[in-house]
Amino acid sequence: MTRLQAWKLTAIRGGTSHRSGRQTRPEWAAIAGGPVTTVHVFGSFDLDHDNDCKGRFVDEVQCEGSHFVVDDWSIREVADDWRDKAQKRISNVDLMFVICGEDAEGAANINNEVALAREVGTPYLLLAGRPGSSTKPRAALDRDRVLDWNPGLSWAPVGAPHSKGTVR
Repeated sequence: MTRLQAWKLTAIRGGTSHRSGRQTRPEWAAIAGGPVTTVHVFGSFDLDHDNDCKGRFVDEVQCEGSHFVVDDWSIREVADDWRDKAQKRISNVDLMFVICGEDAEGAANINNEVALAREVGTPYLLLAGRPGSSTKPRAALDRDRVLDWNPGLSWAPVGAPHSKGTVR
């Protein structure tokens, strides 16, 4: 079972968000024909190079019928208590999307956020923000795959039901 398939299984229920404990509004979706919980996400991206990818992501997440709500974004590591703030933000969401651009491998904020997500147990998905030139963050595990991000199409690996995206 892929990470995305496992996440979908946990998302197909109404009531309370499984990580944050916040009350969520059940919505009816075509997936399994039942209620789906709103999924609270943290968006991690290279603050210096990928603001355009962040904009594309916001457009997709805010579209009608989306079950994602972006609660927080990457932050600059300037404050002394940056780590504590980031850890709290990441632990309070259901899922973290990591937008991988050309410089994601060396982006300090992305690598720190991926490490924090693993530390607090928040699942994350790596999305290729720049297909063909995206790099995988050093903090990601060897088994983590970067999913091709095709606007309007699924982020599931090839071969998964209803998938038109690809995985590298």
